[in-house]
Amino acid sequence: MQRFLKRLLYVAEDSRRRMVGTKYDHVSELCRSLIKVTTDIGAAGGSPESKDVRLLSPLSQATRAGFGTGTAAAAGDISISVGPK
Repeated sequence: MQRFLKRLLYVAEDSRRRMVGTKYDHVSELCRSLIKVTTDIGAAGGSPESKDVRLLSPLSQATRAGFGTGTAAAAGDISISVGPK
């Protein structure tokens, strides 16, 4: 599991870095949320919070949608909902 989390973290960080300042800047905010959730899951070891695990799917779906019909406002709403614990 740690290997997959590290890969997800790498991809999210790389994607965020590449999108900042582009027309997909709103997706970079979703990537930031994905980075936080992934980091929290990894730090929890074998006992991640169920909220964090449940957030992975909606975050990935929102990120994908952000390249199509997604809007900056929707991305911001999702990022705010993840927010700090």
